[in-house]
Amino acid sequence: VTAADGEATAEYVITATVEATVSGTEVGVNSITVAGKDGLAGNVEVGIGTRAVRVIVETTDPFASFTVDGNTDLQPGENTVTITVTAADGETTAEYVVTVVIPELSDDTSTELLTVNGLEVGDGDSIDLASGTSRVSVKVVTTDPLANFVISGDGKKLGSPLQEGENSLVITVFAQNGDSADTTITLNVLTLSTNTDLAEEDPLKVNGEVVDIELLDQATGYLNLPLSATRISVGVKAADPGADVFVNDKTVWPTLARQFSVEKGVNLISIQIVPPAGNSFAKTYVLKVYVGGADATLKSAKVNNTAVTFNADKAAVLAGELPNGTKSVNIFAEPTVALKSGNTPGTKVEFDPAASTTATANTYKVDGLVTGENTVTITVTPGDENVEAGVYTITINVARSSDKRLKTLLINGAPAAPGSTILLPVGTDAVEAEADTESEFATYEITGLDEILTGVNTAVVTVTAEDETTQKYNVTLIVPKAADTIVVTFPKVGVLTVDAKTNKPGNTIITNQIKKIGAGTVVKVVITNNFLIAKDKPTAGPARAAAVQKYLQSLTTKGIKTASYSTVAGAKTQKGTTVTIYYY
Repeated sequence: VTAADGEATAEYVITATVEATVSGTEVGVNSITVAGKDGLAGNVEVGIGTRAVRVIVETTDPFASFTVDGNTDLQPGENTVTITVTAADGETTAEYVVTVVIPELSDDTSTELLTVNGLEVGDGDSIDLASGTSRVSVKVVTTDPLANFVISGDGKKLGSPLQEGENSLVITVFAQNGDSADTTITLNVLTLSTNTDLAEEDPLKVNGEVVDIELLDQATGYLNLPLSATRISVGVKAADPGADVFVNDKTVWPTLARQFSVEKGVNLISIQIVPPAGNSFAKTYVLKVYVGGADATLKSAKVNNTAVTFNADKAAVLAGELPNGTKSVNIFAEPTVALKSGNTPGTKVEFDPAASTTATANTYKVDGLVTGENTVTITVTPGDENVEAGVYTITINVARSSDKRLKTLLINGAPAAPGSTILLPVGTDAVEAEADTESEFATYEITGLDEILTGVNTAVVTVTAEDETTQKYNVTLIVPKAADTIVVTFPKVGVLTVDAKTNKPGNTIITNQIKKIGAGTVVKVVITNNFLIAKDKPTAGPARAAAVQKYLQSLTTKGIKTASYSTVAGAKTQKGTTVTIYYY
């Protein structure tokens, strides 16, 4: 105790004794109330958005105490609230757990249905609206019925109509938990169309057939029609259904084709697309219709004024044969469609082998013909060069040579005339022969020379002409058994004969030689013509030679009458008229 002076003090001690009891450890509870609800069940559900709950605890021992933890700063879902009871003894404790359940707010921002002017759309979609559209009707159904939404950009706000071009329509959906999501749709308010394109499906038809629009505005692209075409129907569809279509200045409706006249050759078909925006945006396409443009046929063809006829394979054969040695022909080739001239479209005719033009229309000179079969190829390129060309062939036969003439014949290197007889040296057993023909295309074969025998041998030269006809040329080759030389004497000046009466010695010499020849055949006799006795006249020598020949030819020895006789000058030392007789 402190006195009033603030300084003097005195201390007094009081001892209090608290008797210990059994109930001093009791930690039970009679009830737990959480947010006004019984918490002893373990779970308590509270309202959405609850952030804290009040907890009331009635302990079994009125002297026991308790503490509460987790009943504030509550979150959606399950929250654990812990009640700790401390017994009267201050030491014994027990925990009671109550789960406080706060319903979670939905985060669903999706839509079950979203339409613009009745058309179902999604985020990022674009809708084309007719020119002049100022507002659209938007219908939204959220998946969560408790979600909210806001629409902006639909043009319904006073003073904010849709503008020409692109406009953004935004639908914002708010979930229960406050989350939000935007769906953006582009509203494209169209201007007056300037589209001059052709429709994607069946944009152009001619005579009911779809035309490839790649042919439009092509310098060398054509729509080909047969030569018989005189009228065509043209149908055109524009991509913009509001565009006007004119063909050669005539209006054409999408569902109605119009008729136009065409002529042989190239016809220009003008297609004009005028869009809703007006003539200043119009576009013109040009289609070239080529009547006969794909025609690659020949109207007629002639070879040297002789007509030829082509079969289904475009092949023809000139009747008969041209004379041997023909090197060139004139071919008349007239295409069904006229030839190209300058800038005027038309066909083109080419030859293989190459041909040169002549002064006559459609007539060409083809050189280089050879003996036998010649093939001339004529290629007709149509006016539309993108189309396959027509290829024609003409077979021209030039007669093969019949020349079987023999130009030269050499026997053992010496010229030999066909039909002649050649006397070979005694003992000859081989002969070399070669020949040459007048025609370079002829061939020859020499036979009869494989084995050369004494006596008569025949060499046969067979010449085969180019046309395979043949001609044989023979040469007789004689190999003598012997060549005997005798000297026929004359007894005195003036004796010129060799008969037994007037010149027995000379006659005997001849007779003995003839006996020696016996059954042999004489083929050649050589007699000297210059044997003279002193005081003989110069004519005596030839006279004696003539007398010897005459006598020999009067004999019956085989071949002696037809043998080859010749006279030569003998040696001055000869003792008489020298006679050499070849025989076999």
